[in-house]
Amino acid sequence: DATVGLRVNLRTLTRSLYPELLEATGEGGGPGTITWVDALDADGDSETGDMCQVRWDKTGKLADYRTGYQDDYRLAVYEVDSTILPAEIDALQNTHITSFLTTLVLDDNMIGDKGATAVADALRFNFSLEILSLNRNRIGSNGGDEMGGALLENVTLRELYLNGNILGDIAMRRFAV
Repeated sequence: DATVGLRVNLRTLTRSLYPELLEATGEGGGPGTITWVDALDADGDSETGDMCQVRWDKTGKLADYRTGYQDDYRLAVYEVDSTILPAEIDALQNTHITSFLTTLVLDDNMIGDKGATAVADALRFNFSLEILSLNRNRIGSNGGDEMGGALLENVTLRELYLNGNILGDIAMRRFAV
């Protein structure tokens, strides 16, 4: 389902059937972010949620697309390489720079459970971070559970953003404590 904030690109089939749509994305295509979803049937076809607007990263252009009307899907979820190298995890866990940060935004980095666990480990020893944003990072129940546990030990974090992740019930219970 199309939702505001979802990272997308044009489907391969869409690129071949509608090459004129590539103009908005920029040369070679590329990712964009959904900025609006038709909740009020703006196109008058008696379907809501079947149109959306995307802002493309390379060009900054806004363009409207079908999101499933009569099974016409023109967009696909943007996939990136989510492999986190051991050195990157070590850097998150062992960095002393995090002791001075007050805001950390890692939105759309697809860090997954491994990255969330590394961030959670760093949070256990951080006493300055007040705002943490991990929106749309493919964090599942394991990473969410680790984050919830770290929040029990961290007393300085005031704002945590986890939109667009799939945390699961167990992790959500940890956050509610």
